[in-house]
Parts: sequence; C-alpha cells; structure tokens
Amino acid sequence: ERKVLAEIGRIISASLDIDEVYEQFADQLQLIIPFDWLGILMPDPEGRFNTISYVSGLAVTGQKVGTRIPLEGSLVQKTFASRSGALIQDVDRRYLEEHVGASLPFYDAGLRSFLTLPLLHQGNAVAVLAIASRAESAFTDSHVNLAERIAEQIAGAIANSRLHATLETEAEERRTLAEIGWIISSSPDIDEVYEQFANQLRHLIPVDRLNIFTPDAER
Repeated sequence: ERKVLAEIGRIISASLDIDEVYEQFADQLQLIIPFDWLGILMPDPEGRFNTISYVSGLAVTGQKVGTRIPLEGSLVQKTFASRSGALIQDVDRRYLEEHVGASLPFYDAGLRSFLTLPLLHQGNAVAVLAIASRAESAFTDSHVNLAERIAEQIAGAIANSRLHATLETEAEERRTLAEIGWIISSSPDIDEVYEQFANQLRHLIPVDRLNIFTPDAER
C-alpha cells in the first residue's frame, strides 16, 4: 500500500495537465481498492452541476467525459455540500430511488457499492473522487481510509492543474484580443480585414455564422 501511495504521488505530480495522468492513477488505485467504475467529477461553483473530468471502468448510461450532469439527488451533491465522504452499500434499488435517485443508472448498470470523497484544497472542494463496485459490501473501513488518504494526496495536484489550465486559457484570450486589435487597425479599408477578424474571433467564441451590420443613418 505504501508503495502504491508513493507511486500515485509521483504520477499525480508528473504533469501540470492532470488529464494526462488519470489513466495511470486509476491503474495504481485498482491495486489497493478494487473497483468496477471510477470517476473524477468537477462540481461548478454554484453547486448545480458537475462535469465528468475522467471516467474508467464499466459503461454507465450518461456518464462520459465532458458531460455536465445535474447534482440534484446525487451522492456527489451530498459529498460536495458536506465536504465529507459518503459510502452506500447493502441497499436495494428502492433505497437509492428514495435517497439518491441520480445513482439509479449506476445501479441499473450492475454496481452495488458506492464511495465518494471530496478533494479538498484550501478548504474548498475542487473535485469529487467517486468509485463503485459490482460486489455487495465491497468497501471495508481499510478501503475508506486508503481512499481518504489518496483524496488528500491528489486534491492539490488537481487544483493546480485547473489553475494552470485557467491561466493558459486567459493568456491565449489576451493573445487573440491583441491579434484582433492589430488586424482591425492594419488597414483603412475595414472590408479587407473582416475575414481575418472572423478567423480570430472563432478562437474565442464558437460561431457558425457571423454578421456585421451597418445602419443607414438616413433611414
């Protein structure tokens, strides 16, 4: 377990782009906590949705990387709100339907044990680690303790990766805005540079059509 924890620490700190190392992380985690599904979920600041940043294992309906899912009625919502882990096992479908209805697709896919843990950085939940197993009563107290240690270990790396991505996006936006400024001022005939302007704008805002209208002052 110590060797796996050390290897997870090495993997997670190996890249500023956390997406590059999730697969290696999941492979190591599997060695000490058996699971059939794993997800890294990013709740939005308002606490209404979460975005699936990474998923591994059993296919579950609606659970794909990049999908935004309502938090309402989910274990992730409980974890995000309480800043503490949640463990559900030894329950039937009716219990899930009454208490965490959003977990029903996981149950229907054959999963029976569920564990979610907040990834806390400077007191804020930057993400949620969720693991699930087909086995009844799959997770022991030892598994929960290990998962908590791993959550503490990876939270900072995920927070730093998100910050790095945000800074890169902002830098790219500033470069594009500067390029637009140069393009627009490069010719006294604005019609000559509209195409270049539109090409740059698409880097900032995804558009399928762009119009520029000039009003007729007399009409």
